Amino acid sequence: MVNTGLRRQDGFPLRGRQDLISVVSRILKYSMETGQSAAVVLNGEEGIGKTALTDAVTREATRMGFATGHGRSDAAVGASRLPALVWALRTGRHPLVPAELFAELASVYERPPWLLDRIADLLESTATRQPVLMALEDVHWADELTAAALRVLPERLVGHRVVWLVSTRDTATGPISRASAEMARQLPSKIIAVPPLPTDAMLQIASDRLDGEPGPALRALIEGAGGNPLIAVELAEAAYGLDADTEPPIPERLVARVGEQLRSLPEAAARWVTTGSVLGTSFTPDTVSALLGGSTGKTVLPELTEVTRVGLVIDDGERMSFRSEVQRRAIYATLPLSTRAALHSKALQVAGSDPVARAPHLLASARPGDFAAAATLVDAAERTRESAPDDAARLAIKAIELAGPEAAEWTELAARAVGVLAETGHDREAVALADRVIARAPETTVLVRAEVSLAMPLWRLGLLQTMRSRAWQILGSTDLSERDRERLIAVTVLADSRAGDVEAARVAVDRVLAATRRAGDNEGERLARWASTEVAGLEGRYPVSGDLLGNSADLEAARKSAHAVLAAPPEDRLAAENLRVRLAWIAYLRGDLRALEKQVRLAQRLPLDEDPAWPTALLMLQTVLAAAREDSRAPDLAWQVDQSGGVHRMRWLPEWQILVARVARSSGAGPLARRGVAMARTFAERNSGLAVPAAVRAHVAGLATNDLDELRQAVDTLRPADRPLLLAAALADHGEALVGTGSRDEGLAALDQAAGLYREVGAQGELRRLYSVVRATGARRRWAPATHRPKTGWDALTDAERRVADLVADGHSNKSAATELFLSPNTVATHLRAVFGKLGISSRLQLAKVVTAQRERSHLD
Repeated sequence: MVNTGLRRQDGFPLRGRQDLISVVSRILKYSMETGQSAAVVLNGEEGIGKTALTDAVTREATRMGFATGHGRSDAAVGASRLPALVWALRTGRHPLVPAELFAELASVYERPPWLLDRIADLLESTATRQPVLMALEDVHWADELTAAALRVLPERLVGHRVVWLVSTRDTATGPISRASAEMARQLPSKIIAVPPLPTDAMLQIASDRLDGEPGPALRALIEGAGGNPLIAVELAEAAYGLDADTEPPIPERLVARVGEQLRSLPEAAARWVTTGSVLGTSFTPDTVSALLGGSTGKTVLPELTEVTRVGLVIDDGERMSFRSEVQRRAIYATLPLSTRAALHSKALQVAGSDPVARAPHLLASARPGDFAAAATLVDAAERTRESAPDDAARLAIKAIELAGPEAAEWTELAARAVGVLAETGHDREAVALADRVIARAPETTVLVRAEVSLAMPLWRLGLLQTMRSRAWQILGSTDLSERDRERLIAVTVLADSRAGDVEAARVAVDRVLAATRRAGDNEGERLARWASTEVAGLEGRYPVSGDLLGNSADLEAARKSAHAVLAAPPEDRLAAENLRVRLAWIAYLRGDLRALEKQVRLAQRLPLDEDPAWPTALLMLQTVLAAAREDSRAPDLAWQVDQSGGVHRMRWLPEWQILVARVARSSGAGPLARRGVAMARTFAERNSGLAVPAAVRAHVAGLATNDLDELRQAVDTLRPADRPLLLAAALADHGEALVGTGSRDEGLAALDQAAGLYREVGAQGELRRLYSVVRATGARRRWAPATHRPKTGWDALTDAERRVADLVADGHSNKSAATELFLSPNTVATHLRAVFGKLGISSRLQLAKVVTAQRERSHLD
């Protein structure tokens, strides 16, 4: 996988700031409705997105009918008078001030009081015609006259519809800071500290630029970027063309910006902060002092004030922290290599014997063959594998690179590293390293440790036969201790826990569980418990056997959640199997046949040849697809699932059992119905006292015999159980049975209740099936599901296509429509092509006529 497809066009959507735009929009609306001035001050670090937010607010204000002025200060024009304010009067397609009136300002430009007075007159005149937004960016660079203007002009225009939007760095001090605070006191105002973006928004920014999902290496860097969107953009550009697993370099522009900040500091302060970058994202002032050879204590470091003032670090009173790990690495990149090495060497002395504290400095300074450094890195990895799994894996991998394989202790160290890699989800690396360990023919205890560590990686990779055979090869050894033997048997029992004779599996699991408990072997007992849980699922022990969707109240949210888990590392093929089944079921409930077909195809491609239960799961998916297509093969496929000989816990799923019962009823397949009743009865007996299994038994029995009492019992049992989809299914089948026996009104009432639940969760496919039952009674309902969208005409357009059509018909270009809708111009163009095709037109003029006619028709309706 490669990070490809870098897009450089303008018009990217604004990510993660809709809540802030809504806040400012309310202030704009307040000014329009009351005729009063207001103010918004945006504070934030460099690159946090103040400019993008200001641009978005300016567009929103224009849409609302504001006249807008937008000016920006910068370091290069800081000595100019009123740089942002003056230019705000003449920017944009519709400047606030006509050219001739703007030219008159030249005569008073050298007389500040008159200049401010004249600007106030011009703004007041404009505000009498329409509300005004004055957006002034980066005023921390502005001159003192701008500070005076921000004190004088808002007060002068307080009774007019003028909204002031001012952005500044959160480190700004002096006259500008005081003027912004004074403006906020004078007017109804909102001071917004622009927060870091959440990780999902940062990843969306990278996806927008790459036109695809960021790879794991880029993702890890973005997660350490402190929520700074500018850094996300630069990282995405740096990652372009690299393999997805290759970490992109720290962007040169970021290093250059950091370098400028460092050069603006006194030399001692710059040396202090660059030294801190060697210590990690967080450190204490005393540690920096120790590296610099000075006395401890903040009192000897007046540089702290300067360092925090420019925003390079944050002081919480106890520790200093860089704003983000990426920023720290940019500062670190400014250090010469020789200086880094010297500082890391000294930091090792300061760190003492703590392996976690020593690890980052060993990573930077240790040389190949340094076995002591490698051992320390593995110690640190074992301590951090739960709190920082990816970092722990990197430490383990680096340790093996450092440790010379010729060392006598290498196999012991490598076996420990296998355990770290396995527990942190780096499965392929764990298997590869374990094979190297085994090739060295180590002591049996080391061999067993490495092999037992591989249980989880091999399981996640779906390599169950490999897992079993590897363990049995070692079990053939004659020098195994009883503890090691039981551990390996636990591995084989786990590998066998997904198929075969369930009763025999239970006997084997219980035996090894008892043996490991007697031996006090925690690791062996953990494996045995894991295997016991798997066998419990095969036995239909609820809830271990599972609900496919549980208490899900929103199928769209469940779909997104499943996709998010699939996209997240590590690769887990057995989990992917379950998730593909879940996604297929969601598509079935939503009536989305195309999505269901796609999930079945993707499931068929899963490399699960070593999972003996997988063919059964595929048969189940094909049954669901056949049922969705109303294919007559559905009963035969469901029967094959039962007769296949493969065992799969999904056969106990309540949703599956109900589907099979419905298929059997609709096709008149008596043997299938009887088999379903028997299985549901067993399910209930093995889970005595639990509501869901009891309800499934009653539901399946009621469907098989058209027993109203059983179906009513299923409904009554599920009402308090918080299983909306199972309750909806029971209500639907009970209602249909009532209608069929002549109790029309009672049956329709049950169908209405089922429809309410299906609508709430978004199960449009079930709703359509339900409505066909209602229509057969001659009844009509408001909850009738939407009909399929036609292929041509206005009704064929999606919501997104209609929004684009409306804007283009109003005269928007693709770019301005993209800006309004927070889309890219390419996306707008795609929508527009679809609109033209569905409407059978070829020009914007024709589109305007169609939209106008549609609006008139809607008005008449």
